[in-house]
Amino acid sequence: GLGLHPWWIADGRLGSQDVALFERLAKDERFIGEVGLDFGRDRAETRDAQVAAFERVARACAGGGKVLSIHAVKAAGEALDVLERAGALAGNACIFHWFSGTSDELQRAVRTGCFFSINPRMLASKRGRAYAQAVPAERLLLETDAPSQAGERYDAPAEAARLAVMLEALADLRRTPRDDLAARIARTGRELLR
Repeated sequence: GLGLHPWWIADGRLGSQDVALFERLAKDERFIGEVGLDFGRDRAETRDAQVAAFERVARACAGGGKVLSIHAVKAAGEALDVLERAGALAGNACIFHWFSGTSDELQRAVRTGCFFSINPRMLASKRGRAYAQAVPAERLLLETDAPSQAGERYDAPAEAARLAVMLEALADLRRTPRDDLAARIARTGRELLR
């Protein structure tokens, strides 16, 4: 998909001209990601620049028909605010990648129709497991979050094996038969990718 990662705004790799290019290209793209905000300690000082860029990204995606992968580190509420102000929640499928906001922000995102992708590292934390249980099954997706760095080798069979283990753990956590959960997640994925 067409992306504009907040890290690239934070580190100065991308600027206003790049955001303008994103705006021009977005009208013809269905898949958008990874976009959003990252107010983690290494990037908090670039908050204003990130919000300004994400506002433009969200406005470019308003009108519907898009699938957006949303990055929000210490910024879930602000990301939802931006998406709502821009009208980007209506008619789009907004997927929070590795959701790490508060439980109130999680409930707000559920109410607004967002989806949530779960990865193995998310299931390693108590809060991540609680969120994986709380997300409605029809809003749940799996993700690898790989490769983690540019140029890193991607081992598809190894990732498939990790996803199978994660699906089993997620089914146990949710007290749901594995095959039922797998079918529900596959149906959601097909609906989003149609």
